[in-house]
Amino acid sequence: QLYNNLKEKGEISDAVWFKKKDTGIFLRNDIEAWHWVDELLTQISLIRSMAWYRERDFEEHRGAAGAECWVTDILEGDYYLDEERYSEAERCYSRVVSGYRDNLWGFFRTGKLKFITADYPAAEENYLRVTELAPEYFGGWLKLAESQLAQDKRMGFVVNHDTRLQNLHLGFYILVNSQNPRDYVQTG
Repeated sequence: QLYNNLKEKGEISDAVWFKKKDTGIFLRNDIEAWHWVDELLTQISLIRSMAWYRERDFEEHRGAAGAECWVTDILEGDYYLDEERYSEAERCYSRVVSGYRDNLWGFFRTGKLKFITADYPAAEENYLRVTELAPEYFGGWLKLAESQLAQDKRMGFVVNHDTRLQNLHLGFYILVNSQNPRDYVQTG
C-alpha cells in the first residue's frame, strides 16, 4: 500500500522497475523497517556460516554417500582450493580424473587449479579434455581460450583490453560465429 500511495502522489513511478538495473526491494525509510533489514541480514549471515563446509564434513559425506562418490571429491577439492591448499585439492581432483575418465568435472576443476597456480599448459590440457568430453559446453571452450591466452597463444587476436574482458568477447564471438569452436583455439 505504501508503494501505491507514493505512486498516486507522483513521488514514484513504475519506471523504476524497468529503467534501474539495481536489485532491491522497496522499503519504508524508518527505524522499524531498518530493524527488520538488520534482523534479516543477521539471520542470513547465521545461515551462511552454518551452511559452509568444514573439513570434517567430507568424511561424514563419504560415510553417507559411499567412499567412491566423486561429488564428494569435487566438493572437498573446492574446499581446499578456496583455502589455497593446492596439493590437497589436486589429490581430490586426481581421484575423479583417474577413477572417472569420462567425467568432465575432474578435468574442469583440475584445469582451474592449474590455472590458479599459473601452470597454464596443464590447465590447457585439462580444458582441452573438457571440450572433448562435452563439445557443446561453452564453459570448457572459454576456459581453454583463457589458458591459451595466458600462454600468449592468441590465434591472431590482439589483446588490448583487460584479459578477462577479452576472453569473454572471444567466447561470445566463438559462440555466435562458429559451429565448431575448435576453429578458434589451438587444439594440437
